[in-house]
Amino acid sequence: MKKLLLIIGLLVLGVFVFSQNPEYNITSSSTEINLQMRLYNVTLDNLGHMKNFKILQDRSNTLFVNIYSYYNDSFNIYDENGKELLPLYYNISENNFDNYIEIKYYFENGGIKSYKFYNDPYYNFDISFENIYGKVIIPTISYPNTVDVDNEILISYLNKPIKSIFIFDADDLNIEDQSIIINQNKTFKAYMGPSKFIFIKQVFPEKYERIISLAKNVGAINWLWYINYAFVSFLWWLYRFTGNFGWAIMIFTLVIRLILYPLYHKQTKSMIEMRKLQPEIEKIKKKYKDPQRQQQALMELYSKHKINPAGGCLTAFIQLPIFWILYGAINYYQGTFAYNPQFLIWSDLSQGGFKQNILLVLLSVIAYLFNSLQSASDRKTAWNTSIMMIIFPFLFINLPTGIFIYWVTNAVLQIFITAYVNKKNHIKGLTIREFLGLGPKPYKSSK
Repeated sequence: MKKLLLIIGLLVLGVFVFSQNPEYNITSSSTEINLQMRLYNVTLDNLGHMKNFKILQDRSNTLFVNIYSYYNDSFNIYDENGKELLPLYYNISENNFDNYIEIKYYFENGGIKSYKFYNDPYYNFDISFENIYGKVIIPTISYPNTVDVDNEILISYLNKPIKSIFIFDADDLNIEDQSIIINQNKTFKAYMGPSKFIFIKQVFPEKYERIISLAKNVGAINWLWYINYAFVSFLWWLYRFTGNFGWAIMIFTLVIRLILYPLYHKQTKSMIEMRKLQPEIEKIKKKYKDPQRQQQALMELYSKHKINPAGGCLTAFIQLPIFWILYGAINYYQGTFAYNPQFLIWSDLSQGGFKQNILLVLLSVIAYLFNSLQSASDRKTAWNTSIMMIIFPFLFINLPTGIFIYWVTNAVLQIFITAYVNKKNHIKGLTIREFLGLGPKPYKSSK
């Protein structure tokens, strides 16, 4: 047992960190420019229009979903006569220090319109106008009933195919009829991506409360959002504190398990009490063949010993939605894992697959096997539990590594929790030899 715990501890705690700079790809032709980041793809034409904007839906199979298509509204600029001003040519540059890609469109008389796309996990970009003035049309990603404006802030919410949001800050200019009038050099901030308010807060920290109010108006926030956001915010704080999602997920799991320990202890205690009554339960089943009489005798037995037979199931049921919310909180950052510093041997916690996750799968198998030995009352039960839990990790091997870290941490913590509860209640689990049906170790005489 001690050797197994040592192996698990070394595998889990052997962490080293160094920075990585996620790659991106830019391709251009005579008619369009395609910029591919890890979390989104954007296509622009040679006239300064965003043709479409796709965001990552699932990092494990790199599935991108289109949330915006051009409809004469990609920050198009018109003169006083209603004629669209079009550029003569464009230029693409990369700034490795500030980590962004800038696409500049050059107009007559020295005018410049530029897009600045940042290589970070926040789905934000800047749009600038220099020496070019007129009416600018602001894009939206949804129908008018899910678009709202509060002076200089516009929000557009898309529910399907993936919950997405576009936010535009016109700074000190009022938005009217989905447009603004510019008469000086201006730079504006925009967010176009999944409806994840942790990221939106990083882009618009000073106007976040107003954005939340607008989000409620367009249906982007409901009561369940507040529950989920509490866990999401806590995990984000841990990430900012540790500097690595690997550590953050492990600490996050540990804290939640400690909070839930009273429920788990109650569940385990109920199971132990039921195990102690098992011989008497078997006697009743043999004595009474009539189901009604048998049930009556069992209830009398439970009442005598003050045991609720459904107590363990009830506490387990209460924990299920909490663990589901935890999974959702970690999955919330699936794409962001791509920008995480290296953790252990993984340079990208958002990836999945056999090669990426096989070590974590094997580690979880060992942990699940060990938990089965500690909690099972007999060899048959241990085998049934082990087979089910060993198959489970292989079925989900394509999920992001960050999710697997949560599962493995959970399984390893369960070993220590079960060991503590067993020791406290004088419960002895099965040994490896008993599990394999080998019997006790041969006696060695000392000479």
